[in-house]
Amino acid sequence: MKKFFQLLLDILIILLSVFIIFKLYGNINSKKNGYPLYFGYTYFEIISGSMEDTIHIGDYVFVDTKDKDIKVNDIITFYYEGVIVTHRVINISEDKIITQGDNNNTEDDPIEIANVIGTVKYIGKGFSKLTSVYVIMPLIVILMVINYFLGKEVKIDEEKKEQ
Repeated sequence: MKKFFQLLLDILIILLSVFIIFKLYGNINSKKNGYPLYFGYTYFEIISGSMEDTIHIGDYVFVDTKDKDIKVNDIITFYYEGVIVTHRVINISEDKIITQGDNNNTEDDPIEIANVIGTVKYIGKGFSKLTSVYVIMPLIVILMVINYFLGKEVKIDEEKKEQ
């Protein structure tokens, strides 16, 4: 049973380490676009309540940057006056898109299709605290310490069985 628990800890440590490498790659990669890009997808943390009750402050949106087939009612992420915004499409003309936050009373100024980063494909609830490097790194260290002592205990148990 201890070996099984140790194996689970090993897997968890590897997954968390891969996650850290993934985040570091995103931080390096984001210098080019202003946001991380992973095989045509990116993510953003929501910092305003303009899309409440659909998307809440602290949620993450996962955006397909390859999907430029935008339809009315899609949620898109786009640049507007140097700021990245996530709102719902309410109207599309030939070269302009009009959006509006679900929690806003007025529509946004029209944006050009070239300003669209992509279409929101998934909304992650409550990821902001869990994905912080300040949470993940101490968790990896704690798991490694537990794994170390569990490994010593397993080795002692094996030595006792051999006697």
